[in-house]
Amino acid sequence: MATYAELEKELVSLAPDKIVDRINEEFERIIKGVIEESLVTSGGTVTGLTGTAGEIVKKSIKDFVQSDVYKAGMKSLLRNINGIADTKMSLYKDAGFSIPTTSVTDAQRLATDKFIDALNEDGLNARFNQILRTSIYDSIQEGLSQNDLIKRINESLVKKDTPIMSSHVNQIAQSAADSYSKVIDQTVWDKYQDKITHIRVVGSLIETSSPQCRKAVEQYDREIPIGKELNEWIAFAKKNGGSEDLTVDTLPTLGGHYACRHQWIPVIKPDSALEGDEVLS
Repeated sequence: MATYAELEKELVSLAPDKIVDRINEEFERIIKGVIEESLVTSGGTVTGLTGTAGEIVKKSIKDFVQSDVYKAGMKSLLRNINGIADTKMSLYKDAGFSIPTTSVTDAQRLATDKFIDALNEDGLNARFNQILRTSIYDSIQEGLSQNDLIKRINESLVKKDTPIMSSHVNQIAQSAADSYSKVIDQTVWDKYQDKITHIRVVGSLIETSSPQCRKAVEQYDREIPIGKELNEWIAFAKKNGGSEDLTVDTLPTLGGHYACRHQWIPVIKPDSALEGDEVLS
């Protein structure tokens, strides 16, 4: 039987450090190789390029997305995203909620496509193009050595304390998982809203968690009753960055705010359900 603890664990490990670290290292290796092939130097100082900075960016990203390390990383992330949806479907199934697979597959397929698009050659090029161009041209103008240029690129993109690639992968993976799995929550809400008694928030709090997410976890102990209390919480959320379109009906999809990392699960509390009702506790 699936549990909320399992779902929360899968949300936390959506993009494991070991996968992201390998992706970072491969990105660093490929960029370094392409730049070394493309620089014109004199006395150890970078004086120009054999092509353009745009060509360096394009080749770096093309080689990166075609690498075995990157492809393996993407497969792992997709498996994790699928795992979250499977666990959530199992939760609802164990509770007696009947959700036809066909009611969610189209939306899930769209979410998967968006995830892949965001991490393909064009998506990465749009994200990193300007950073790479600026680093390369500034290095030439400042007369940096080849090693210093490589170091600057690494500090801009893959340095451990400011890992732009890591944050990009994590952000896209989280967004894809949200889109993929929240379709299920919204379907449950739309079908069973007359019986649902509470909305449960799943996911850990972090230092930057919003006031509304913190309120849901700390004040309501993760379960907000449908009715006056949920309406008051929604009003509070809107005052703290929640979507203007946020309502009881849209909460499973929109969450507490834009890019909310928590899952909002419709439940029927056992002591609120009538005999014979579906119960998700």
